[in-house]
Amino acid sequence: MKREMTIPALKKRLSEMERKELEQLICSLYKHVDLAEKNINLYILGKDYGRKLVGQYQEKLDEIFFPNNMIRAGFSVRWAKNVVSEFKKICQDPELTAELKLYYVECSVEFTNTFGDINESFYDTACDMFHDVMETVSENEELFEQWRDRIRRIIDESDGIGWGFHDFLVDEYYRIPWIEEMEEEEQ
Repeated sequence: MKREMTIPALKKRLSEMERKELEQLICSLYKHVDLAEKNINLYILGKDYGRKLVGQYQEKLDEIFFPNNMIRAGFSVRWAKNVVSEFKKICQDPELTAELKLYYVECSVEFTNTFGDINESFYDTACDMFHDVMETVSENEELFEQWRDRIRRIIDESDGIGWGFHDFLVDEYYRIPWIEEMEEEEQ
């Protein structure tokens, strides 16, 4: 759907508004648009709220991957991907987004180990998420250390899963520039 105004036109109109009008507009968005409320909370409350938000979106993934009644609820990769997409619209923090994507991959591995091999698109999506996580930790060794056990558990628990999934995860892991050196130091 085409937008009524471009971003530059919107900025121009906003710059012409009085402070009180801007407050009313922002409060109206906050009250009536769920994504706007979350985005404003994140902007004002910062990383602590972001972590809380990650937890809420992890719960949404849990409901999709592991509903109380799988037969009645079913499963859809699209639904799970939409949870991550919605989060990315709210939060542009790469670390928080990677946290949710890492959880997505954990759920994917657990789902497969519980219910058996799934289709190729299921694994393609999980691989894309894992790739993004590896890109993020490649740039942040401290973050890797924080998630190291989770990443290794994903790799270990994916052994034997079809569609080349495990091999892909291992390859992505060893693409981290400093990982081999780190593992040599540990031995």
